[in-house]
Amino acid sequence: MPASISFEEIILHANRIRKLIIEPHTIGLSVPRDFSLELISTSHDQSSEGPHPFSCSIFEGSYRILLISGDQETRIPAIRILKQLEADGLVLITSCQGLTERFPRGTSVRVVDHIGMSGTNPLSGPNDERIGPRYPNMIHAYDRIWSDKIEQAGRLMDMHLQKTVYACVKHPSTPAEQHMLSYLGADVVGHEVVDDVIVANHCGLPVTAFGYVASNLTSGYEENGLSNPESLHAQQVRISQLMGRIFEEY
Repeated sequence: MPASISFEEIILHANRIRKLIIEPHTIGLSVPRDFSLELISTSHDQSSEGPHPFSCSIFEGSYRILLISGDQETRIPAIRILKQLEADGLVLITSCQGLTERFPRGTSVRVVDHIGMSGTNPLSGPNDERIGPRYPNMIHAYDRIWSDKIEQAGRLMDMHLQKTVYACVKHPSTPAEQHMLSYLGADVVGHEVVDDVIVANHCGLPVTAFGYVASNLTSGYEENGLSNPESLHAQQVRISQLMGRIFEEY
């Protein structure tokens, strides 16, 4: 499904998918590639797949969770379809790298702002005002209501999520580039989040992003324990528990 599908096609896809959803709430979700969806919910559609362009459809309580994955060509229309489905929002779970000693491996984080350094913009090209404005306001890119819910859920779990500025880069960064990103105000770095946040703001879909620091670029590879699957799993379990709390409170 190309990112350039028309507004009419977005409406058609939304109407088709709406007929498949019986839950009162719909949420879009994006997780790292190595994140187990079983941590979120064991209830999947019988086909174990979601309605195109969503790669998976799961449900938990009163929520239908539509997973977005793949490249920009798939993610952009999926986010716009979520808006037409009147979804409660888009949740981005990210695995990132810390740029300073303040964000060691295992730190739980909530993204409050970002720096786009990928060299591309998902809104490049012709704009359809029915989808969103030519230049969306990005002053409050991360939804305040979602932010409050995350903070509240974290407190109930005695889980502190550090506020972070996320730098998005296209390729792995060099030490000099990491130093530059830190100097510019970034706390963590990754290859995701920012494009999805821009597209969501463009069409007026509330969006939030949180996750965990999988490694810290100020330390060595072995010291970061990147090959420790137990540590990674523990981080993902905590994030999935937080997600469950949000479902309860939202």
